Amino acid sequence: MKTPKELAQEWLKTFPEGGDCCEVGFLAGYQAAKDQLDTAIASRDAWKEDAERYAESADYWKAQAAALQWILVKDRLPDSTPMVLANCSDGYELAYYGNYGKGQWTNTLGTEHLNVTHWMPLPKPPEDK
Repeated sequence: MKTPKELAQEWLKTFPEGGDCCEVGFLAGYQAAKDQLDTAIASRDAWKEDAERYAESADYWKAQAAALQWILVKDRLPDSTPMVLANCSDGYELAYYGNYGKGQWTNTLGTEHLNVTHWMPLPKPPEDK
């Protein structure tokens, strides 16, 4: 690749009437174009980093939204051990399904036979930092 100085000298061979002031002007124009290109590349790189960060954030929130959707009881039941948020005929309950193999819903107070129509997993607890 040719240097800016070599490019200016070639240009002067094509237009010799310009002299030294044309070489200075050519080099100044070349530097301005290079500066603009460097700025554009830096902006592109910053945009790319932002886009990657936003994509990661979007993926995170999509996963969170998917995890917090109500699931119809007739479509799927939760595992027998974890506590879930259950939508019952009289409101919401923290409940679990199974009751030691009996296949029924039980809330935290031990009430059984809740009329549960939908459920969703509870979010993970916050991490200690």
